[in-house]
Formats: sequence, C-alpha cells, structure tokens
Amino acid sequence: MSRSERDKKEIRRIEAAMANAEYERALARARLALIAPTVDDVTAAYFDSQVEKVLLEARQNGEKSDQELMSTLLDAVARKYFAMGLCDRAHEQSSDRDHEHSPDDSPPHSAPTRR
Repeated sequence: MSRSERDKKEIRRIEAAMANAEYERALARARLALIAPTVDDVTAAYFDSQVEKVLLEARQNGEKSDQELMSTLLDAVARKYFAMGLCDRAHEQSSDRDHEHSPDDSPPHSAPTRR
C-alpha cells in the first residue's frame, strides 16, 4: 500500500470518528431537550433576582471565597430550577390548576416548560 493510500485511509478513519462524535453530541442534546425544562425570558429574569438573593445570603453567612459562593449559588439555582420543572410537570398532569404560590415559589408569569 502506498503512502497516499494510507493517508487517504487514515483521513477516512478520522472523518468517520468525527462524524460519530457529532452524532453522539446531537443525540445527547436531543435527550437533554426531552428531559430538561427550558427557560423563557421571564423565568431568566426571575433567576437573576434569585441569584442576587442567594449571593447576599451567602455573603451574610460568611462565605467569602469565590468557590464557596459559586458552589452555594449553583446549588440553590439548580434546586429551584428543577423544583420548578417538577412543579410544572405536576401541574400539567393535574386537572386542578387553582393552586397559588408564594412569590419565591415561581417566577411572575411562567415556569420552565419542556420543549
């Protein structure tokens, strides 16, 4: 086998691996879209205010390092985000939609929904 044939074979192998990686990423994005709630503009604004609130509380509790603040923030946002998604899913399954929430339970107009 000549050098150019080996090079072409190697190029085809690399291209196949790259195509497979792209397919796997697309498949992962599709799976995530099916299970993870999406965030609209109103919900994003709500999370912005929640971030400010959590950071203020964390600083008041003496968390000073950037890592501590980030860890506290990510934990609080993740908990609220997925709780809202679960709450939204429960409301979709429920025929009774007259439940009221406190201002901290959900954003002003909507909650994350699945696309």
